[in-house]
Amino acid sequence: MRKAFIAGSILLALTAGVVQAKPTAQPKPPITFASVDADKNGSISREEVRYMDDLNGAFGKLDGNADNKLTPAEYAKWARAAKDGEAAQTSLSK
Repeated sequence: MRKAFIAGSILLALTAGVVQAKPTAQPKPPITFASVDADKNGSISREEVRYMDDLNGAFGKLDGNADNKLTPAEYAKWARAAKDGEAAQTSLSK
């Protein structure tokens, strides 16, 4: 019976260590304006963000003058751009 108790304790300790060792979710890295501006023309078009679901979804709110292009200033309002310090910490509502 004592051996079973010790084996159970060891198993419990090992299991607890495995559970505690779970990696935490990593935040998405920031994305620079230059990396999105594929054609390097100084603006970002809808075509350039078509596969970037989060930026594509926010595009209309970010495009303040509704010219279907994002300038560096408009792009700076996007939360993932703001994470790298390239952009001002502003909200989409501004």
